[in-house]
Amino acid sequence: LAQTFFLRRFLRETMGYEDRVSVNLYSKRHMHAKHMSVDGVFSYIGSFNYDLYSARRNLEVGVAVFDRSFANRLQSMHQQRALESRQTTLRDWMYQQPVVQIACAVAYGCIRLS
Repeated sequence: LAQTFFLRRFLRETMGYEDRVSVNLYSKRHMHAKHMSVDGVFSYIGSFNYDLYSARRNLEVGVAVFDRSFANRLQSMHQQRALESRQTTLRDWMYQQPVVQIACAVAYGCIRLS
């Protein structure tokens, strides 16, 4: 529920950037790793959740790599997973239901308080 709250907020805050920002939900298996590649040279793969809870409470790990070949392979892997995923938008039912919005906000608030 907290993740849904965060996704809804992220999608709202990135409205107008849909040509550059998208969220794809991959359901074939659980993937905890986060990754990014920048300018085809810099790559990062890690477990860090970009929130205060992870920054304060969790022991996370990540690796940064400056290598064009690695960045290209990571980007290719990402594009393949995106093709196998479902893109979520603010139009999805889970972001529109008031009861779901309240439950997600409460769950998110509880995590932030812990």
